Amino acid sequence: MMTIILLYAAEGLPAGIFHDLVAVWLLEAHNISLGSLGLVSLLALPWTLKALWSPLVDRWSTAARWISSALVAVGLTTLALPWLPMGTPVWAMLALLTTASATADVAIDGYTATVVPAEFHGRVNGWRVAAYRGAMLIAGGGAVAAAAWMPWPALFSIIGGTALGLAAWAARLEPIP
Repeated sequence: MMTIILLYAAEGLPAGIFHDLVAVWLLEAHNISLGSLGLVSLLALPWTLKALWSPLVDRWSTAARWISSALVAVGLTTLALPWLPMGTPVWAMLALLTTASATADVAIDGYTATVVPAEFHGRVNGWRVAAYRGAMLIAGGGAVAAAAWMPWPALFSIIGGTALGLAAWAARLEPIP
């Protein structure tokens, strides 16, 4: 069960980063307009379109490699964001973050569906949702609340470091039987 909880925490982390932390950071640190912030939400499109590349994820390589690689991309992107000049570099990094996160979602969901016996899917689903939402809340609202007393680069470093730690852990996942 701990594996499932950590996997879904890893899945919720980037959602909190993108939807809450980055949104407030863009408004507070870069004074972007609300209209521009609305356009940033288009960068969440990979989460909607992930079904297009999910067959590739299911058939090529292992879940551990997909998950850990995607989390490395999320972690490094998160670490880099506060240091980039506003404009194309930030938008490109956000697109990379959401695409990597969507790819991790596919691999995590596929792995979980395979390793959890069918009779436990209902029970496990509650833990999946709780872990996802808890991580989203901590990486999003929790980090935004901490922004009152912590500089943006430190916040992004803590969250990015957490993603990298989860990536190192996910690299050691047991192969699907």
